[in-house]
Amino acid sequence: MATVHQLKIKTEYFHEVKQGRKKAELRKADRDFSLGDFLQLCEWNGYRCDRVLLVKVTHILPVAGFIPGGDDWVVMSFTPIMETDIDAIISAKLNDAGESL
Repeated sequence: MATVHQLKIKTEYFHEVKQGRKKAELRKADRDFSLGDFLQLCEWNGYRCDRVLLVKVTHILPVAGFIPGGDDWVVMSFTPIMETDIDAIISAKLNDAGESL
């Protein structure tokens, strides 16, 4: 079953994702990110979320071995959600790692 991970993202990066120019995210692997999961990207302006995008994880690259000290970091590639993803989103579990947005 897929998971929806709620993540904060700075405004300038949110805009790039929305425009389709940013298609990957470097993140600390502090959650159980898996291929096929969804990222709920929350535009974070420093004190609250303004807008939200939902994307699907299409590839996960652990950076251990590429970046010194990167043992617990990953690069996740993602794509906008498609109509065929709706059933998976509905049945996905929400994982916000106890973080309030």
